[in-house]
Amino acid sequence: MDCKYYCQCGAMSLRKHILPAPDHFKVREDALMGLSNDAFVSGFQALQQNAARMYEDMAADPEGYDLELNPVEKADVEQITRSLRDINRFGNTIFSLAGWES
Repeated sequence: MDCKYYCQCGAMSLRKHILPAPDHFKVREDALMGLSNDAFVSGFQALQQNAARMYEDMAADPEGYDLELNPVEKADVEQITRSLRDINRFGNTIFSLAGWES
């Protein structure tokens, strides 16, 4: 995908950094929060897949996500920083919902 806006490049970069979780891995007991290991793994994989699709959607439709539209060839450092901060709202929301601090 060619990027017209910095936010598109940032979204695709984050997407590429989501590595698929293996089908079977052991989760610490205290992290299971009452779930079976298999249920946790399945839920984690679904979260990863949804996050990957969200970043793909952000890259494909930055206007629809109300991202800052700074053209790649014209943006200065401050505009680039704001563009990338916009994309991070998604990850920050997930952390907040999970009760984690970002």
